[in-house]
Amino acid sequence: MMCTHRPGPVVAPPSCAAAAGRRAGRGVSIVSAAALLAAATTFAAAPAPVAPDDGRPAETGSIREELAAALRSLQDPSMPADQARRRTESAFDAVITREDGGDIDLIRDAALALRIVRLVEGMPPATRAGLVATLERSPRLAWTIAFLARSDVEGTPDPAALLDRFRRERGDRLEAWAPLVAAICVVHDRPFSRRVNEQVTLAPDPVALLDYFTAHAGSMVFPLRSMPAETLLHVVDVTSSIDELRWALRQHRADPDIGRRFFDVGYDRRHFRTGEEKRVAAEGYTLENIRLYGGICADQAFFASSVGKAIGVPTAYCVGRAANVGHAWVGFLDARERPAAWNFDAGRYESYQGVRGTVIDPQTRRAISDAHLALKAVSLRTADEADRLLAHALVDAAHRLAPPPAAPRGRRGGAGRAGAAAPAAVADPRQAQALRFAEQALVRDSGNLRGWQYVTDLAKGGLLAPEEARRWADVVVRLFGRDFPDVQFELLDPLVGASGDARARESAYEALLRHFAGRMDLVAAIGMRQAALHAERGDLDGAASRYRDIALEAARVGPVALDALERLERVLDQAGRPDLLVPILRDAWERSPRPPRASDPFLAQSNWYRMGTMLADRHERSGNRREAAFIRQQLESRSGGGS
Repeated sequence: MMCTHRPGPVVAPPSCAAAAGRRAGRGVSIVSAAALLAAATTFAAAPAPVAPDDGRPAETGSIREELAAALRSLQDPSMPADQARRRTESAFDAVITREDGGDIDLIRDAALALRIVRLVEGMPPATRAGLVATLERSPRLAWTIAFLARSDVEGTPDPAALLDRFRRERGDRLEAWAPLVAAICVVHDRPFSRRVNEQVTLAPDPVALLDYFTAHAGSMVFPLRSMPAETLLHVVDVTSSIDELRWALRQHRADPDIGRRFFDVGYDRRHFRTGEEKRVAAEGYTLENIRLYGGICADQAFFASSVGKAIGVPTAYCVGRAANVGHAWVGFLDARERPAAWNFDAGRYESYQGVRGTVIDPQTRRAISDAHLALKAVSLRTADEADRLLAHALVDAAHRLAPPPAAPRGRRGGAGRAGAAAPAAVADPRQAQALRFAEQALVRDSGNLRGWQYVTDLAKGGLLAPEEARRWADVVVRLFGRDFPDVQFELLDPLVGASGDARARESAYEALLRHFAGRMDLVAAIGMRQAALHAERGDLDGAASRYRDIALEAARVGPVALDALERLERVLDQAGRPDLLVPILRDAWERSPRPPRASDPFLAQSNWYRMGTMLADRHERSGNRREAAFIRQQLESRSGGGS
């Protein structure tokens, strides 16, 4: 059903008493976590706690006093910040290594204290003291920015300096706009820009950005006061000027259909055909000029995503590659859905259906999959603010107790390695407890990306025993049911890869085929894993048969069919039967839909065009030049002679 009015709050502001009542037995209270800062002054006159022989406070009361004392010391310019960090780390360790598994409220409070220390410890002493005092007066800002900051990601700057600027210049807005302030701090704590092919667009001043969103909050599609900071990251990562944002707001106020904005920009076919400079580049790269003069897919995606951010809709600039040429489209949080969900279909042409989209995380500046971004909508559906914060604390506990192996830079998901057996996992009681913390976190907030990454990183590193990997696969299905299939596939893929020997993995893939029935792109991706298993066992006939089935069944659903054909070619060559490829290629080509004549700039990326090219190449290699020429003539006639 179409939405004709600005929707209500995505997530209502937390009511601590109500939250605690709803979760009887879970005992979550944000008040106690936020009050930890105020407690620092309460304990000002208290004697120093007596620590046990190992140097760690043991009892709950003494741990809270130790945490409060560490935070209090941050306001003393003469006290070294690293001393506060060591004290909070020691207290955190004491909590998470308790035999009873730890008090959840205490885990949350200790994680908050440690994150606050890490947030401010690099600042000059006088500035540090002012920041801690500000956080003490602004509890919602304290736990929002503390749990949003990513000190665990190498190269991620500290947002404390920008927070201090907000404290000095916009101190009256910090608590009321805590999620918005926190999101701007972690995105714009260093210069932020976006490259759109030959163009580089720069973000406006962070304070001006805060002023823009607070001044126009009543005109936004989503309510910015109550939207989670993790989702607001994809609103505040704008790289258009304030004047451009105002222009976009005047033009598209309260219109949630961001997908239509992609097609507001006409396609610059002259540039596509000839490579001449785009008119918009010559006239000035602004949102108004992009709409006036047109562009290519990158400009369309940039325009749509920028307009969305200007009117308060979380958006993402998505890219994917179906061959040696990529494509860009827009993802956006669709307010017309109830509840809201990420939509990645606008501008995603047929040639790119089934292609895994990539977006840049505006906080870490690293590539993540569109499925990972979609997890943030899971949080909107399943978790309130108290649960989201507690989930972050529990994941912190898991990382502290048993850190996962470092993943190589740029690695995404489990695709491409799930067919290989994981090394044998070694039983580790600390890791077992860490996994219990991770599961507790994900039960409370199944959209916590760091929690899922913790588990899948263990699987990819060979640190999950096969039975544990299978159990976690069951957890994924139990928590998501039939919802969010793309998210589930990203999570299940590495878990199945670690679930045991080839026979166990084959059984798991058969279960996934049933689970994802109806999603041909995911079914085909699973089939690729099965074919790799056959090849791993030396069963070339089985691998060839599976690749053939994928190529024929998935000819209409994206480039996975082409990948299957390329791998089939290698397997048949290895088996000494290259003659079998041509009839399969022809069958797949004839099954794939023909694009409209000369109307698709991405004709050369379609399955039909690329399969035809592969078939023609194969005929030429076998000496059948007449058949190759006939096929190429059909390709050229469909493309209008290359015009």
